[in-house]
Amino acid sequence: SQPVCLSAADVNADGGLDIGDAVGMLDALFGSWTPPSPYPVCGVPATGSDLPCATSSCAD
Repeated sequence: SQPVCLSAADVNADGGLDIGDAVGMLDALFGSWTPPSPYPVCGVPATGSDLPCATSSCAD
């Protein structure tokens, strides 16, 4: 199934969903790469995104 917030799946913040996001997530989990802002806090990416986000689990 598709995530309700596609923007959250854009791990490398390049504005799209591709293999780079999966590689970035694995590198963040098992390597030394740090995801871009707003990580490590919850929020909206600084670069903006055209990807839809129906719901968000961010607490205001």
